[in-house]
Amino acid sequence: MGLRQTFVSLPVYDEKDMVTLRTLISPLVEARVASSLRRNLALSRAARDSRGTLSSAELRGFPVLSETDLLPPTSPNRTSELFILGSGPSVLDLTPEHFSRMRQGTTIGVNSWVLHDFIPDAYSFEEMENDDYNAVAEGLSQALRHRKVLAAEPYILHLRPRLNTPASRLVAIPEELKPKTRYYGRFLPETRRTANLTGDLVDLIQAQVQGHIPPHTLLDGGFSIARMVSLGIARGYSSIVLGGC
Repeated sequence: MGLRQTFVSLPVYDEKDMVTLRTLISPLVEARVASSLRRNLALSRAARDSRGTLSSAELRGFPVLSETDLLPPTSPNRTSELFILGSGPSVLDLTPEHFSRMRQGTTIGVNSWVLHDFIPDAYSFEEMENDDYNAVAEGLSQALRHRKVLAAEPYILHLRPRLNTPASRLVAIPEELKPKTRYYGRFLPETRRTANLTGDLVDLIQAQVQGHIPPHTLLDGGFSIARMVSLGIARGYSSIVLGGC
């Protein structure tokens, strides 16, 4: 069954309808026995975000993330570990031995990781929150233009910007890296109750692995690292390791 056929049977609401519906039926949605309802509501949001991602990608001239991007290596000299690299204080604890292990797997550097010397297999970016961060976007853009980065030709994974986001809030993608730039979208679990979260996440991860969610729409927890973990699970990595996160 293809993705298009999978989505035909799902209810699709616009954002206003979704908010109104969620408010009206909140007690029912959060009932423990309503996991299927929460799953369908989350899949409906994923379908809507998927359409928005396709529109944004077409407007800005980039392809969307596909199921063949960033698959685990098949070479016997590589591992199926995914390393997600942030810029938290623990990055200072990384040793040459850690980086040697990372080179055997697949690495994704999140946001300001581009300022570090180690060049991963992919960088993950998103738009700046407001104009106060325009200088940050310019600094990341400049780092991305470094000759060593251009020579490595990493993937660029970019959370789809809003259609009206000015270019000044975005990391500028060099022409050399545009062929490997991919836009992707996101969706959240429907529950607001911690007691429901584990079961709902399992349901949505299974739906993602089984192809009921487009590969360019990732499960989100409100931050980039969560989306990259979702990507790693969907791609079938044997383990996911967080560094500097």
